[in-house]
Amino acid sequence: MGDTLDIHAASDEERRAAYANVHDVWSRGLPLEEHLERRSNAPAHQWARWYVGTLAGEVVTSLGAYPVEFYVRGRQVPGIAIGSVHTLAKARGQGYAPRLLAAVEAAEQERGATLSVLYSDIRPAYYARLGYVECPAHYAWAEPGTIEPAGRFEF
Repeated sequence: MGDTLDIHAASDEERRAAYANVHDVWSRGLPLEEHLERRSNAPAHQWARWYVGTLAGEVVTSLGAYPVEFYVRGRQVPGIAIGSVHTLAKARGQGYAPRLLAAVEAAEQERGATLSVLYSDIRPAYYARLGYVECPAHYAWAEPGTIEPAGRFEF
């Protein structure tokens, strides 16, 4: 694992590899091929821009950045919702997820995002050290949409 981490927007093949990497965590008990089919065809996953970090061509860390529009004090604010952050077990502890998050935040800011939220199923303290602040779910809500960005969050 001594190679340099290459962070970039995922190709279709890399997106599929990212989906395979999370099979042990988010498969809902489905066999691998069914899991890959479900994630590949899910509108929510198609809506996201997927980013990966690779080592020697292997996807070792990944996430989805979902474009959303926030409403802050009555003003529309473009942003992203980050989800499905994952690093392969063999690559953990190297700082790859924080590097991927920082690169994605920077890339999405260049695209116009001014606010982001991060969905996580691990302890908030992990992300707090990266600057994320825990927000109780009842402070925000989303309108599910089609493949077009339709999320709406009120603060």
